[in-house]
Amino acid sequence: MKTAPFRNRESVIRAIVRREREGLPLNSRAVQQASSQLHSGACRHFGSWRNALQAAGIKPADVERRRQWDKAKVIAHLRDLCVRGRSLRQKIVHRSDSGLYCAACQHFGTWCNALIAAGINPEAICRDPQWDHARIIEAILLRAVQGRALGSTTVRPHTLKSAAVREFGSWSAALVAAGLEPADYVGQRLGGTVKEGKKRVWNRERVRKAILQRHALGLPLRGDSVRRDDSSLFQAGRTCFGCWSKALADAGFNPEQVRKAPPSEVF
Repeated sequence: MKTAPFRNRESVIRAIVRREREGLPLNSRAVQQASSQLHSGACRHFGSWRNALQAAGIKPADVERRRQWDKAKVIAHLRDLCVRGRSLRQKIVHRSDSGLYCAACQHFGTWCNALIAAGINPEAICRDPQWDHARIIEAILLRAVQGRALGSTTVRPHTLKSAAVREFGSWSAALVAAGLEPADYVGQRLGGTVKEGKKRVWNRERVRKAILQRHALGLPLRGDSVRRDDSSLFQAGRTCFGCWSKALADAGFNPEQVRKAPPSEVF
């Protein structure tokens, strides 16, 4: 019997995050046309496409197909994207949000002019990231939480690995500095996850580190959110500590306060 391609919530969220990372449109109509299975899977598991976007940490309003743009709204949206660390490269925005791109060009003449009007240096947008110690660690942790490839030959972009080797001496040393086990990422395929490399082996210390890493990256710590984003971590927390609340307490968090926070809110 053929297995459904999106048989659980985690697979849907990973597909949505992957589309966002690749700069592909995320509005409902575009996804239906490009991947009807993803759209139907999202609706099946979350009730609607909008709910699925929210579960993946994406604001539905940001990807609505039809919006009324004026100069002020274009500038505000560009600044918001910049603050959230989203790519503002012309090619990527044109693919991921053609509405914003067209409105920017219509109101300001060119994409560069729109960036300048928003107080953003176009030259800085086109340059590769300026990697320093903190940014390298943050980038590694973010990829780990998102389940993205962290193998020495599969991590992207290449500039991240090059900078890490310069800063730490080797890619493995950079992973260790970020609190990760290099062996966990051996054998990962490009675009693959940790599950496709060596399976993570959990203990109390690793669970504690993973929780602190999520917190440092601004990711929610509620049990339902962690179970959805990283089921392996959630299950390990229950196995090592008896329940997720005890795992949170061991990491220094008040389980009751975390539980009362909205699902998408960072504690």
